[in-house]
Amino acid sequence: GTRVHRYLPLVIPAEARHYVRDGVLAGSASTVAFRVKGDLHDLPFNDPKQGEFRIAAQVQNATYAFVPPSVQPAGELPWPALTGLSGELVFERASMQVIGASGQFTGARTVRISQAQTQIADLEHPVVEVSAQASGPLTEFLDIVKKIAD
Repeated sequence: GTRVHRYLPLVIPAEARHYVRDGVLAGSASTVAFRVKGDLHDLPFNDPKQGEFRIAAQVQNATYAFVPPSVQPAGELPWPALTGLSGELVFERASMQVIGASGQFTGARTVRISQAQTQIADLEHPVVEVSAQASGPLTEFLDIVKKIAD
């Protein structure tokens, strides 16, 4: 997991590749599918007519800091990372997605995350969208929300 950023095309801005480097903190992958089709000069093939770039992998026991310290504003408390994640990680063209993931937040082992979807539609302009369901003690979940909101 910590090496996945190395497989991103160099035409994706260094800032975005560093986000992936700093955000994917652990994990292993199986059933990895890697597809590149087209003139490599046109990577990551934002125009589907130019070609195809796609990496998809089933990920286990991953840690993902969707707001890694490298993008955290100075003086703010760090956002809790998601740990013990399992799901599908997909890089397609200039986007990144985590699909159908489950895991928990760092520091909140009894709050279980399921059906998590994370997307960065364009790694050149990394805006992170996260959708998930959580279950567990409400007080522990509210502590996580408070940390994020502060």
